Amino acid sequence: MAGTLLHRAGHVRLAAFPLAASPAFLRRLVVAVVGLQLLSGPAAHASTPLPEGGPGPVAIMPAAPGGQTDPYFLVPGPGAHQRPAVDPTWQPAAPAPSPGLVTGRATTPSRQPGPATVTVRAGDTLWQIAARDLGSLATDAEIAAHWPRWYAANREAIGADPGFLLPGQLLTPPTQR
Repeated sequence: MAGTLLHRAGHVRLAAFPLAASPAFLRRLVVAVVGLQLLSGPAAHASTPLPEGGPGPVAIMPAAPGGQTDPYFLVPGPGAHQRPAVDPTWQPAAPAPSPGLVTGRATTPSRQPGPATVTVRAGDTLWQIAARDLGSLATDAEIAAHWPRWYAANREAIGADPGFLLPGQLLTPPTQR
């Protein structure tokens, strides 16, 4: 073990003597035992049972006859080891159903009157424009379904490539969400 530690510390010549005196099997055995000790230590302390009922309430015990208390000297108070009553009729509530990948239209507000046209800003995409149109509560699935409507409503202004928008272009919002 000393040879291995010396070798890892960079003292190769000093490590050669203890390494030559012990066989490789014993070195591996020592490394395995030390490794198991390191791995099992925290697990052994984690499995230590707590007193029944847990730590419970804590009371401050007077340190001097004059009635002064020491805030750092705490002892278990009355009822510290009593378990709370359990209602035998209690049942867990059912989990809320998952909305799935595509939610209904109830999660986003209804269409409100917005601008008659939208001016494309530098760096805008139809995805970003559709996301702004739907609002901050819109999911990616809703935006993915909405940006083609923007393209369909503005195909003449945009052209054949929906990914090519020019700053200053005026786009008309789609009639349906």
